[in-house]
Amino acid sequence: MAESAELIKNLLEVGTIYHSLLFSYQRALKFHMGSRANIYVNPAIDHLLKMDEEGGLKLDKSKTFEEAVSAFTGFLVRSKMVNNCSLEKASEDKYAFRVEGCIWSSKVHTRQVSLKDVTCPYSLVAMALYKKYKGFVSNENESEYFSNGTETILEPASY
Repeated sequence: MAESAELIKNLLEVGTIYHSLLFSYQRALKFHMGSRANIYVNPAIDHLLKMDEEGGLKLDKSKTFEEAVSAFTGFLVRSKMVNNCSLEKASEDKYAFRVEGCIWSSKVHTRQVSLKDVTCPYSLVAMALYKKYKGFVSNENESEYFSNGTETILEPASY
């Protein structure tokens, strides 16, 4: 049983490394390119969707954006990565995507350098689903970080 606990601890640490790595890439792009760094979000989302088509991610084949986000966040909750996720519709094509009780929040949100200029990895997946089901790219809105989760606004890009 101790071996199983050690494996789980190590897997959680790997998740922390991946979160930190993604945040570091986002921050480095913004540091060196300023607002022009946003041009990389759409190609990254396109690649994520291509990986899904090839079966790598197995994102849900829902009929609507809301169903797809529900399936994705249901997976996160079942896997114990988060306690809850919600999608609140603010207007026709504007949503607030919230993550609560993320298992990495105590290590990443509160112990690392400020995260005010990066986007939550789960929100990036929600942005990919937004493009797939709504038909247009979301603004790359940075997430607002809390001690136990995030909130990210998903809305059409206006460029």
